[in-house]
Amino acid sequence: MSALREADPGVGVAPVPMQEEERRRLARFAGLDRPASGQGLWRGVLRPWLSLIPASVLLAWLAQRALLLPSWLESRLLPVLAAYLSASGLAIAGRWLWLRRRRAQWRRRVHGPYLADLDRGDVEEERYAFDACKSWREPERGAVLHLLRIDAERCFAVHDYRDEDYAAFLAGEAPRRLLRPARRAVLRRAPVSRLALSLRFDDDAFATVVEDGPYSDRWPPNRQVWRVPWDEVEQRLMAA
Repeated sequence: MSALREADPGVGVAPVPMQEEERRRLARFAGLDRPASGQGLWRGVLRPWLSLIPASVLLAWLAQRALLLPSWLESRLLPVLAAYLSASGLAIAGRWLWLRRRRAQWRRRVHGPYLADLDRGDVEEERYAFDACKSWREPERGAVLHLLRIDAERCFAVHDYRDEDYAAFLAGEAPRRLLRPARRAVLRRAPVSRLALSLRFDDDAFATVVEDGPYSDRWPPNRQVWRVPWDEVEQRLMAA
């Protein structure tokens, strides 16, 4: 583990080997724990084509018995039927291959970053040091938002959704399972997808209480550094 960078005393980043639990979580996000979607060769091509053969033969026989076929076609019925079935089989196989290609492209676009993280086999361990914390409950979603001060211009955001009964406790109180931010934290993040895999607080916990706060869609994303003056954060909370 590397120490915090001297040039940035509040944040340090170091590559570390990926743990097995982190690999399993990335595999779930990459869809590797689910069976492959789509139809295989039997269901996608052979079964619909084989089911087309008796239906085509039956229709040709009924048309011939009912004298609906022109005379020139009666002598060439078998070659025409074979050509039709061959063309139908090629069309079904072509559509099946096109769908497989589209699914593969969609998988690479959606799950590609997680697969790249698995191929790398390491994660970024981000170390943070904080000197202040503000915690409040959002009125709309009932979640608790913690902003931990890194320096005068940056803070680290943590959204806590673990307790489903946030809406039931009073301002100034804390539910039993509420996350307790501390003065140091270690966040492990996948380097390509930027998925936050785990967050651990160390050192002394902040003696903060949860207050009612304002709702805003301008609060930072979860487990991200937010570049905003700390004075502005305090002003926004005081104005609530």
